[in-house]
Amino acid sequence: MPECIELNIENEIAELWLNRPNALNALSAQLVGEVNDALAEVERARPRVFILAGRGERAFCAGADIKEFKPVATTVEARARHYSRNIFDRIEKLPMPTIAAVHGYTLGGGLELALCCDMRIAAENARFGFPETGLGTFPGAGGTQRAPRLIGRSQAMWMIFTGERLNASDALRMGLVNKVVSTDALMGEVCKIASMISANAPLGVQYAKEAILRGEKVPLEEGIRIETDLNMFMDTTDDYAEAARAFIEKRKPVFTGR
Repeated sequence: MPECIELNIENEIAELWLNRPNALNALSAQLVGEVNDALAEVERARPRVFILAGRGERAFCAGADIKEFKPVATTVEARARHYSRNIFDRIEKLPMPTIAAVHGYTLGGGLELALCCDMRIAAENARFGFPETGLGTFPGAGGTQRAPRLIGRSQAMWMIFTGERLNASDALRMGLVNKVVSTDALMGEVCKIASMISANAPLGVQYAKEAILRGEKVPLEEGIRIETDLNMFMDTTDDYAEAARAFIEKRKPVFTGR
């Protein structure tokens, strides 16, 4: 049984909880390994929405576990350490929409985890930052790449260079999070959003995500071609036909993901 995480999949929604509250849900080697195993289960189950959250009142995730820090003698050892962090890429590549429910300390690797998700809903008590430059390094799990793409180069550089922390209101203004709610309402709001998404056609949502992610990396003309190809495929699906029948019959469609 996992000791550092909890995975619940119910009603087409997966909830993955970081569960080291006494350590501010820091990313220990054991936790990272358990997240990897949980992501494999999520990939097999293919829920319609994935939620990432943290147990305890103080933190979503405070980043790497400082107690496990140790110098490495060679670039080979350093490379091995970084390869163990593939949970970040795996979360980003999940085909279903992903939501980070963040509260309290969301720092360093914890913020980088949140950046891997499609959306971030924050509690009022959330605090965001990249403290790595004060710890002899810099964000190395995607922070220097994902943050500029989300909030712009200048804002990302300011956060990384200074290590200054943002409150939830500043994060919302900057575009780092999608919405801020009261701390008590966080999971209720995230589950509400997840339910709204899961009620829609799962293939439509999945391919919309694919079109956005693939399209933002290429020129507009090629992006339009990607969108058109995926949209034409959607026209052949059972869910598209079901939506048309439901409209004529004046009822809600029942989507099956086919």
